[in-house]
Amino acid sequence: MKEKWMLHIIAVTTFVFFVVLGLACASKPDEKSEVTPAPAPVKSQQQYDLINGNLVIHNGVTSIDNGAFSGTFSYNRLTSVTIPNSVTSIGGSAFKNNRLTSVIIPNSVTSIGGEAFANNRLTSVIISESVISLRRETFANNPLTSITIPDSIGSLNENVFKGSFRNITRISIGKNVNLDGYDDVVWRNFMSFYRINGNRAGTYTLSNGSWSAQYR
Repeated sequence: MKEKWMLHIIAVTTFVFFVVLGLACASKPDEKSEVTPAPAPVKSQQQYDLINGNLVIHNGVTSIDNGAFSGTFSYNRLTSVTIPNSVTSIGGSAFKNNRLTSVIIPNSVTSIGGEAFANNRLTSVIISESVISLRRETFANNPLTSITIPDSIGSLNENVFKGSFRNITRISIGKNVNLDGYDDVVWRNFMSFYRINGNRAGTYTLSNGSWSAQYR
């Protein structure tokens, strides 16, 4: 009789153990069913688009760093650039050693660093009224044919355009710009003609070695 009771107790204990174990397993979270939160989206830090040599700088960019798009490396051979009105300064050598053929400086820019556009293929340069200073060799070594200079510049040395006067046929300039520099004969003759005519604003044209002007 005693042995029967012992077997009964063991059976009941075993049953209870497995019932408790089953409940514990049922209440344990299924690791595989847990939902992992999606990572937060990463905001793009790209401030420009560069496709096949055509550079478009995004609106909202306020400054272009020194050497930012210098063509030292083959992947930076720019052929065109669009600068938004949000940019206020362009650093030195920012676009040096590329293949740019023209550039328009927006009205928001007040300063341009030295050699910023040196060693390109620029044939025309339009400098906005907001620019108050240009550093040495900003547009050096370009085959320029036309230059637009506002009277906001105040003073301008020929070294800004060093090596870029051999193809010049037209210079549009504001009034009373203080010109300086005597190394290049084209610049020297233009400066002399501009001064003789009272530093008047207008479009100055070079033809057959002589300057003429249409004043405004």
